[in-house]
Amino acid sequence: MKSKVYSQLNSYTVLFVSLQKLITLCCLVILGTLQAKAQWTQVSKILASDGQSSDEFGRSVSISGNYAIVGAFKEDTGGYGAGAAYIYNYNGTNWVQEAKILASDAEEDDTFGYSVSISGDYAIVGAYEEETGGNKAGAAYIFKRNGTTWTQEAKIQASDKQAYDYFGFSVAIDGDCVVVGAIQEDTGGSDVGAAYIFKRNGTTWTQEAKIQASDKQKNDNFGESVSISGDYVIVGADKEDTGGNKAGAAYIFKRDGIAWTQETKIQANDKEAFDSFGNSVSLSGDYAIVGASGEGTTGAAYIFKRDGTTWTQEAKIQSNDIEAFDRFGSAVSISGDYAIVGATLEDTGGSNAGAGYIFKRDGITWTQEAKIQANDRQGNDNFGSSVAISGDYVIIGADGEDAKGSGAGASYIFSLLPAEINVQGNENDIADEETNISNANNTSFGVVGNSGKVLSYTIQNTGAKDLTIAGIYSDNSDFTIGGLSFPVTIAGGSEASFTIIFNPTGANGTKTVNISIENNDSDENPYNFVVQGYKVNEAPDGVKGNMMAFGGGASVDLPVSLLSTTNANQPYTIELWAKTTSTNAGGIFTQYQYPGSGERFGLRLRSGRFACWQGGIGYLATSSTVVNDGEWHHLVFTKNASGNIQLYIDGMPDGTGTHTDVFQNVNTVIGRFPSSPATFTGSMDEVRVWDDVRTIEEIRGNMHLTLSGAEDNLIAYYQFNEETGEAIDKISGNNGTLVNNPVRTTSEVAVAGGVSEGQVVSVAGDVLFSNPALKLKFAAVSLPDNSGDNKDEFWVYQLKEILEHNITGINTHTSSYWIIHHFDAPTTTQTFSISEATFTILSNEEISTDDMATPSNLKLYKRNSNSSDDAWGGSPYASATSVDNTSKEIVFSGLAMSSLSEFIIASTNNSSLPIELLSFEAKRKNEREVLLTWITATETNNAGFEIEMSKDARHFQKAAFVAGAGNSVEVKNYRWIMNHTKGAYYRLKQLDFDGSFAYSSLRFVKATTEEPNLTVYPNPTQGVIHLNIVDYEADINLKVLDLQGKEIIVLNGTQEVINQKLHQVFPRWQHGVYVFQVEAKDKTWTRKIVISR
Repeated sequence: MKSKVYSQLNSYTVLFVSLQKLITLCCLVILGTLQAKAQWTQVSKILASDGQSSDEFGRSVSISGNYAIVGAFKEDTGGYGAGAAYIYNYNGTNWVQEAKILASDAEEDDTFGYSVSISGDYAIVGAYEEETGGNKAGAAYIFKRNGTTWTQEAKIQASDKQAYDYFGFSVAIDGDCVVVGAIQEDTGGSDVGAAYIFKRNGTTWTQEAKIQASDKQKNDNFGESVSISGDYVIVGADKEDTGGNKAGAAYIFKRDGIAWTQETKIQANDKEAFDSFGNSVSLSGDYAIVGASGEGTTGAAYIFKRDGTTWTQEAKIQSNDIEAFDRFGSAVSISGDYAIVGATLEDTGGSNAGAGYIFKRDGITWTQEAKIQANDRQGNDNFGSSVAISGDYVIIGADGEDAKGSGAGASYIFSLLPAEINVQGNENDIADEETNISNANNTSFGVVGNSGKVLSYTIQNTGAKDLTIAGIYSDNSDFTIGGLSFPVTIAGGSEASFTIIFNPTGANGTKTVNISIENNDSDENPYNFVVQGYKVNEAPDGVKGNMMAFGGGASVDLPVSLLSTTNANQPYTIELWAKTTSTNAGGIFTQYQYPGSGERFGLRLRSGRFACWQGGIGYLATSSTVVNDGEWHHLVFTKNASGNIQLYIDGMPDGTGTHTDVFQNVNTVIGRFPSSPATFTGSMDEVRVWDDVRTIEEIRGNMHLTLSGAEDNLIAYYQFNEETGEAIDKISGNNGTLVNNPVRTTSEVAVAGGVSEGQVVSVAGDVLFSNPALKLKFAAVSLPDNSGDNKDEFWVYQLKEILEHNITGINTHTSSYWIIHHFDAPTTTQTFSISEATFTILSNEEISTDDMATPSNLKLYKRNSNSSDDAWGGSPYASATSVDNTSKEIVFSGLAMSSLSEFIIASTNNSSLPIELLSFEAKRKNEREVLLTWITATETNNAGFEIEMSKDARHFQKAAFVAGAGNSVEVKNYRWIMNHTKGAYYRLKQLDFDGSFAYSSLRFVKATTEEPNLTVYPNPTQGVIHLNIVDYEADINLKVLDLQGKEIIVLNGTQEVINQKLHQVFPRWQHGVYVFQVEAKDKTWTRKIVISR
């Protein structure tokens, strides 16, 4: 007579295993491993509404969508040990009990609820000790949901039922099919076991098949566990002996029509005796999982994948913190890419508290994603005695939990964390709806010039479900998104990066953008934050050009009249830089009839002062300031339409008068006047002629900045930058002739590409200049005089120059060239004291990150005078007190600055090059070649030098390599010649043997000058236009464009032919500015022509 009391056997087994674990732990040292980041969270603990001690609620569980079922096989409502099951529904917020179900013929000791399964609107409950047809023959009951009511639709039993078959020991349902295990069914031998498949037709459930192992033997326990998925069924036989006593096996069957045929028998690749492989099984699509809770001393689970009719072991999985006697694999379930395994005797939180482990598939790899336990875990809860997974939910039974009484049991539902978006900049969080701007999280771009700036951001999915980014949107076209193509899917625990590119346009000032990230996070869609940047005109890279030295009759003669000879109301501005020590009245700028005429107009010196003079009248206006002091001065003449003259010295109004006549004749001369003393003695630079009246703000704002030559109302611009040949800058469109050899030398004037800004300061405190970025802290300041147009103003200029400065004790890493100027009206004196200055350097400056690592290495140098380029003090004016390497801000505190000048920031970090570099020079050797030379005093571990070149001082490429001396204390001379006709920047990249490197400062070499002696005149013109190339007889091409680039005409032929055609078409052209592009010798030259009608 068969008799097995499983409840008692399980209790004794747990006690025995617990004693084994205690003994083992006394003998072993357990090494822990890091667990994967948990992606699952407990969302509910569910208890039977009428739970009592010893119910073992949670002995079986199943979940499908928003419904879960829990078995309590010892519940007593239908009689002692009759059993019950409870169904729960997720209402959108909580899991709530919807029904308690009992067998319609419940009797004591039926063990109804020992196994359960649910699929859609149907649930099945096993009662393996039910006695219809024989003592403990067993039965299963199927229930159907109608609304919130669950009604028994069928009681099913095996067609060949017998006593002690234990039909219902395991159950599973999928759609219209159920499978039921009968572990002690005797067909083929005692306790061979069998499984039965039933199919629904309407409300009738009919047995479709009885299945057994093809190699069945007694005591296999076939039916210990069952699962069904579509046309496939898997059955566990945990006491099958192939490979060892009770090693275990599982069998997979496939349906064809109404026939179910064994497709394969699967076992672990490392099968051993007493593994109990098959004590739990689960099937989902092409994947099956089988538990082997007796494997080794710890337990394991095995995952198999189907390919056609072949099922192959893909993985053996165990927990990261596996320990002896955890019974890992006592329950398993699989759904999609996730699998869950119960370890009912795991000890974290208490002996036999239990745990569940969730694994996720990536390709063919299954990795532990989470270890989950009850929030209120205690010893002997047996958490993990049953498990099930469906979509984003997991349910785990803990049939020993005591909340409703000792052994009453509980179940816990966990959810895969939803997609949860988080955004970071610079590894710091940016909150949703963030409006505070900070450098720390990249919501501030800081000050950005014309070259733009790119910042990186990270989108993190701190949840578990996939986060989908549909798009990232900017509401300001100055800010664009890069780095991602949408839509983007970010897996749980993963991240993706994107960029925001700030290319500011329009007016300078603060630019704000609202960034919106469209995503599937339920409570943060869209994810919004604000980003800001401040637009400035970034100082371009460049070199200070040439100036022109005059004397001994030297001049620059122009065969054109720059000032109108017909319109007395035409306004003008003439501005230039000049330096002289002469006391004579030499001419600075003259328009006259040459040779000889009494009707002349000119700018000249008068007793050392700046003045304008007209033949037949005399001096029209004279400054009060003496300018022949050997210093550089910015001199400006303006005349408005009413004939009112205003002179300016260094940005200050100084001298007035009137001029109501037209300007005479057709010739203009720079540097000479046609009467004694004729010649200006000294140097000049940056001569500009405008056909409007420049305001004081325009004069102050541009006096230290070079121009592009395309500015509105600029009719002539002379920079004197040509190396040879004509003196007139090409972009001005006005040629001239050097007379009596005026001499070009490198300019001493603080004028270069850059930016400027002026402000009136009337109260103490911080004053922020945004363009360029400079903050001055005024400890004290008196009230300004702002009467009339002559304001007391503080102006800041930031110039970018590639020059070495002769400062003793520092290397050549220098910043922009800063000028801080105080324009003080002469009627009152505004006093001030500046205690702190914060400079923001540009991204392309030579102050490197290494230079900024130690603030005290950065020194502020103040220029003593403007008489020469390197008149710097022998010691620094101040040392930096703090540095922000992100915002590129350098702070100098503790100042007592009451006078202003020109400044540079330099690094005293002489270790930037592991060589002692005495010099580095680059110059043009001839029209085709550039010569680079450098000298080292010492070298340490020097592998050599890469010569790098760039056309823009930002993007460099390797041009050559020159081997170094390794280690040397001797002076070494190096030289390299390379073919290059275009202008370029050069630097040395010094390489150590260990791969480290450092850079020298930059050198610039101008392009080869091959321009012919080209003249387009008169300019401006009213009636005719003529083109002339001296000593050139070949054909040329001429293209004429307007300022918008629209093509007006294209001509080709000899100069004579082109001039004839110009005379024909010229009368039809309207008033305005035109660009002449002349192609000759495979080159193109440009002239800008002004037509005044």
